[in-house]
Amino acid sequence: RYLFHGGARSGKTDIVLLWLVKEAATHPGCRMLLARRNLDHARNTIWKLSLRRLVGDAAGFSYREQDMEIAHDNGSIMRVAGLDDQERVDKILGDEYSHIFINEATQITYDTLQTVLTRLSLNVEGIPARKLILDCNPKSQRHWLYKLGVMRVHPETGEPIPDAAKWADLHWTPFDNPHLPPDYLDTLKAL
Repeated sequence: RYLFHGGARSGKTDIVLLWLVKEAATHPGCRMLLARRNLDHARNTIWKLSLRRLVGDAAGFSYREQDMEIAHDNGSIMRVAGLDDQERVDKILGDEYSHIFINEATQITYDTLQTVLTRLSLNVEGIPARKLILDCNPKSQRHWLYKLGVMRVHPETGEPIPDAAKWADLHWTPFDNPHLPPDYLDTLKAL
């Protein structure tokens, strides 16, 4: 379980997507879910602005526009989805995944995360551990995701979570992104 948290434009999402593309290309039969709360946001940010740009016309990959899926010749699939209605969540329950990435995870509920976690169950040769990756811009220390991912306590009871050793978190800032123009970083420094 990995929580990448920090400011906008820090490169969190692109790093995760690049790693997932690498996983798809190197692990035949790998299936990955890339989700956001709203389907429209998933379509516009993950699918159109990020994933399509990263994959481009790389050898071995093909696009299934209608399903928002990218398939690799080795049988791996990256599926983009929204979690904003029960029908979409039920569709996710009908499959298993090697890795799950939830973008802007502060927008989903703790209950939704628990449901999605039940799908992190696909064993693929060469992948030693299935991964849940969450990224977000920080909300507050009272948000359930901060409690779970940073403090490693149950968001409702405050008790230590039994799988705390499986969690890691990394804070990012725009200064961690080597692709931002220097004048943008100067603007941030001056704020």
